[in-house]
Amino acid sequence: MRASINQVTLMGNVGRMPCWTALPSGTPVCHLLLATDDFEEDWRTGQSRTVTHWHRVVLTGALAQSMRERIAKGDALYVEGRMQSRKWTDRAGGIRYTTEVIASTVLVYPKPMPSARRNRHGGVPVTDREIAAWIADYDAADARLRREQAMRVPPRRKGGLQGRRWPT
Repeated sequence: MRASINQVTLMGNVGRMPCWTALPSGTPVCHLLLATDDFEEDWRTGQSRTVTHWHRVVLTGALAQSMRERIAKGDALYVEGRMQSRKWTDRAGGIRYTTEVIASTVLVYPKPMPSARRNRHGGVPVTDREIAAWIADYDAADARLRREQAMRVPPRRKGGLQGRRWPT
């Protein structure tokens, strides 16, 4: 069997207010639309244009709970996860299909404040809550990276280099 990879990385803007629900088991779930832009050039005219792609993103469990107060329409998100397709029967009896990104990591970048609300040094005032959220995102991503690096131990070679000489 060949190895396969199902990994998605997106960075875009939240298109509308996220929809928060819960599974019958009580697990929180968040559904949101993420907009990403591509810049394409029309080969006939030579003019470039922006094309927006919409992605359905699903957050579940502890990730959804931690993001409940932090995601709003217009926020820039960095999302890592996997693709999943599913089908269901709608109320009219028709079969419907959808493809979603099941998120495993989400980083939130809040909307910048208007220039009139900036401080005199040109920076955007940030609340303590936003700073704490950014630090928590960084710490979680750093811990995950360290766990992944610890799992990537190179295999040991049989015999090693004992008794061999390097060419000079």
